[in-house]
Amino acid sequence: MKLTTLLLASLLALLSPHCNFSQWGISAGILTEKAVIGDIFYTSNNHIFHGGGSFQLSNAKGEEKYSRKSNYGLTTAGDGEEFYTIDFAYGYQFFDTLEVFIEFSVGKKKYYTNYIDNRFTDGGYHLVYDDDMISGIGYGLSFELTPKFQIFASYNSIRKIGIGFRLKFIR
Repeated sequence: MKLTTLLLASLLALLSPHCNFSQWGISAGILTEKAVIGDIFYTSNNHIFHGGGSFQLSNAKGEEKYSRKSNYGLTTAGDGEEFYTIDFAYGYQFFDTLEVFIEFSVGKKKYYTNYIDNRFTDGGYHLVYDDDMISGIGYGLSFELTPKFQIFASYNSIRKIGIGFRLKFIR
């Protein structure tokens, strides 16, 4: 997530001297894969450029560990997975109210096992036993309800179905 913040701040710094702040906005949403998404976007004529990220909420217990010490608890409490992505999208606005967009996502997916051990916060820890770099593609639609507020629906091969809202910074 630090990389996402750095990329978005860099993009904002590069573009801000050349544009009016009222062409910017933010998005937030929820996804069927128990994840949340957010981005910033920039509008130029009918072209919309998005940059953001998503994070999957998980049931991972306590601290994240990549190796287990001999004195750690051995009783398992279930397996799980979690991912985060960095997302870039391009959209085009039709009829002044409808945006169609495509997106590309890259990120990391972790697979873990929860272990019970009362010496840790949340009564245990989770041991990551595998992680993969992931990439995906997606598409979506947004509809402008007011000049400042939009709703959107999307599908992404990693995150699956998502819904959310967008706020434009208009004077």
